[in-house]
Amino acid sequence: MPSFISGAVWSVLNAFLSIAAPFFMFTVSAFYLSPVEVGAVAMAVALCELVKMIAPQGLYEVLMAEDMDDRRRRLALGLLIAGGLAASLLFLIILVPAVLGEHLSAAASMPLFLLVAKPVLDVAMLYYQAELARQLKFRHVAMRSIIANVVAAAVGSLLVAYANPVFGMVAYYLILSGLSFAVVFWGAGVSHRPLFEKAMLRQSGEAWFSTAVRNLATTNNYIDQFITGLFVTPALLGFFSFGKRFETALITGGGSLANIVYQPVFSQIRERNKADTALAAALSLSSIIILVPVMVFAINAEPLIHAFFGERWLPAVPFTQLLIISGAARVIGQIYGGYLSVTGHNRQLFGISFISAAASILALALTPWIGLANAVLIVLVKNAAITVVMAAASYGRAGPMIKALGIHCLLPLLVSLGIVWTITGRFAVLASHGPVVMVLLHSVLIGLIFAAFNVKPVLSLRHR
Repeated sequence: MPSFISGAVWSVLNAFLSIAAPFFMFTVSAFYLSPVEVGAVAMAVALCELVKMIAPQGLYEVLMAEDMDDRRRRLALGLLIAGGLAASLLFLIILVPAVLGEHLSAAASMPLFLLVAKPVLDVAMLYYQAELARQLKFRHVAMRSIIANVVAAAVGSLLVAYANPVFGMVAYYLILSGLSFAVVFWGAGVSHRPLFEKAMLRQSGEAWFSTAVRNLATTNNYIDQFITGLFVTPALLGFFSFGKRFETALITGGGSLANIVYQPVFSQIRERNKADTALAAALSLSSIIILVPVMVFAINAEPLIHAFFGERWLPAVPFTQLLIISGAARVIGQIYGGYLSVTGHNRQLFGISFISAAASILALALTPWIGLANAVLIVLVKNAAITVVMAAASYGRAGPMIKALGIHCLLPLLVSLGIVWTITGRFAVLASHGPVVMVLLHSVLIGLIFAAFNVKPVLSLRHR
């Protein structure tokens, strides 16, 4: 599977920048935005994602997996554009009462209205991204995210520092969506004009189920910030949103692997043994790329946040630790969700996703009685359980699932924690030199352990 290796290389770079660029952006913005402003921008961005649920985003999987004639493709493009425009309109209708009422003054909140362009750009881009994925043009898909992340972070951070902090954050998201669309549109090399007819509503049932699954995933990603905002102070919402940004960066990086590498490969596999091999390789790759930095950051969260973001963000430490671990569980779940989605199991995936979203909403609704940190902990445990359920659905057999998750994920996790706990105690004096030394030590130790358990499955693909 040389295309898997090629895609993996590009996706590694893409996933790295999908995490590093937002990290740089948020490091800069943390010095200029208050927790209240961070919470307001986070709610506006969450609203952008939630309103996109009215668009048929599940057409992405159908466009990638099915051979369609030009007319059906033009109808699909028309439906995506129409859905994106409707989402943008809904964003404007909801924005004023949902976001602006308690958090920002009228003058400070004006930049948030510019986010109206984000839903339609993101939804329309799916058509051209599906075309690239269908042709296995991994480099073009990855370049979309690489260029957009670097430029958006650079321009946004400058605007935050030297212009208006809220406007700079909004510009970051707009540039990210705008450049992503432009690069994918150029790379797809197709010139289909959209058709706006009633026939565009008659898409396959699989497309609507895939859309429903995506919507439930969106609910899992963003509804928590709205529910949390109902029960906590604006400042506490800002601390929660701070940690949420790290979780979102992780899910974005994991989504890059799933969309660019895993789903195109999964969609072409029909034999069970090849599917098991591909799933094991995907788990190994995600474990190395995602779980290693998550463990390092979770262990060193307090000194790192103090060093990079300042003392005023220390109350965000427990939320950040819980959310990045929860995000890591969801990244592993994205592997199996991607497999189920492109292999015709969207109805099953919909049921799992519905239970997951409902459980998250219920847990967060308990915030007034159990506290926000405990509610987030419950969501973390739920996400881990849902990942196991999706793995079982993907393999169809308990044995291969337990072996894969045990060898490539759980075992290196436990070994890493044991060794780090033992060695860190003996080298505690290194902590006096700042967090960088300990981060490097933990990165080397955990990286080597995960590599020992996971490199072989990825490299074995070269011989297949």
